[in-house]
Amino acid sequence: MYLWLGLPLVLRHHGWSGTAIGLFQLASLPTVFKFLFALPLDRPARPRGNYRVWAVGLLSAYAAVLCALGWRDLLDDGRVLFALAAAAALAGTWADVPVNALAIRVLPATSRAWAGGIRSMALCLGAIAGGGSA
Repeated sequence: MYLWLGLPLVLRHHGWSGTAIGLFQLASLPTVFKFLFALPLDRPARPRGNYRVWAVGLLSAYAAVLCALGWRDLLDDGRVLFALAAAAALAGTWADVPVNALAIRVLPATSRAWAGGIRSMALCLGAIAGGGSA
């Protein structure tokens, strides 16, 4: 959430133009194609049930990208910041697919709505915390 709500405020504070910030928001484009990320996970040639392996691998990649984003000050290096933000969007969006599949497989139908509500609440809290940190 911070990358899409909080960071633009920080970038504006550091003199980035509105156009540059708007173009930076294109790093979130992988979220539009989330449905395509399910294809490698559910290929007929692959054995079903390897969602846990995909989730661990993709969440590890996501954590590595987030660590790389926090490793040094990237506000003056727009290309690297954009590449890492796009990688974070890709890894985070893609990791969401096997995590959702696991939730569907593990949780009973009556608990899925409750779990989705908690997830939405966490997302909103992240947006509030990230958006207000500038």
